[in-house]
Amino acid sequence: MASIPTLLVNLAAVKRGIGVDAGMTDDDTLITELAEAVYESMEDKCGRNFLRAERTEYYDGEGADFLLLKNRPVDTGETFSLWDDTSLEWDADDLIDADDYEVKADEGIVVTDGWKFHNGHGQRNMKVTYTGGFTAANVPGLLVRGILAWIAAEYHRVSQGAHGVKSEGQGQEKIVYDSELPVLTKAAITRFRNHERSIA
Repeated sequence: MASIPTLLVNLAAVKRGIGVDAGMTDDDTLITELAEAVYESMEDKCGRNFLRAERTEYYDGEGADFLLLKNRPVDTGETFSLWDDTSLEWDADDLIDADDYEVKADEGIVVTDGWKFHNGHGQRNMKVTYTGGFTAANVPGLLVRGILAWIAAEYHRVSQGAHGVKSEGQGQEKIVYDSELPVLTKAAITRFRNHERSIA
């Protein structure tokens, strides 16, 4: 069953954001489904998860002196740990001292103090555990407005009789109209799209 994504708060907030009267409840299920589908599509286009959560990620060090993390902003507190281990055993001896690197929280970038990570040659020798992402209290307004603009566009398209929903197996898939994305949505994607990196 579809649900309103946490960062969009609730159905009432979404309806208000897309210009639907609070007392009009006939389309609540459709709006909820569109909100969930658009939110997931936005994450996919930006290559990241927006909601704050604890994460464990693996990267190829590539012999560089910096590392681009997948989800930001990054909590630089006690939840952040970094390993560089080409044996992929992640022993305590391979844990990198926090004094040997700096984490740029908003950018999601780890910068060493001059040394270079081992090149794992595709083995993902870097292990990072951290908490990253937004909460409803600090999610950027542009991101929320971009998502709401996309929901509104899909909702009005469906309301006008366009085929905004199509069957896909036993579920439903919302059609994405890339060429028709609202300007505000495109601006949000440009602003919040993740760094290019060699990690799934």
